[in-house]
Amino acid sequence: MDIEHFHGGPAWCFRFMRRRHLSIRARTTVAQRLPTDYQERERVAIFRDKITAPSHITNMDEIPLTFDIPLTHTVEKKGTGMVAICTTGQEKSLFTVVLGCHGNGQKLPPILIFKRKTLPKEAFPAGVVVKANQKGWMDKEK
Repeated sequence: MDIEHFHGGPAWCFRFMRRRHLSIRARTTVAQRLPTDYQERERVAIFRDKITAPSHITNMDEIPLTFDIPLTHTVEKKGTGMVAICTTGQEKSLFTVVLGCHGNGQKLPPILIFKRKTLPKEAFPAGVVVKANQKGWMDKEK
């Protein structure tokens, strides 16, 4: 195009971006390229050969949850000095859900751990393990 000494200002850049349907976006992921000598398929095959019983491999995760999540935004008239949102009063009460599965695909029963000394008296669905712990998470004792 033989363009020399071109200087475009910010307004020109924004108009150019609009014409070309471009926008400034936030990064969503950071990725790295694998080395050229990396052989993923061979490593996976070697790993699978060494595993004799996939049912002995277990994946689990603990997820803390609250009983009440109050809203942070609501609709109110302009100029209102105070905006009240009603809650149950349990927004700081926590419990932990533990989910797990074996390597062969068998799902483990969910575990609910309440942050209290005694178990709640409510009825829970069959197949759910319910425990109580003062700190609200799993430990080696229970």
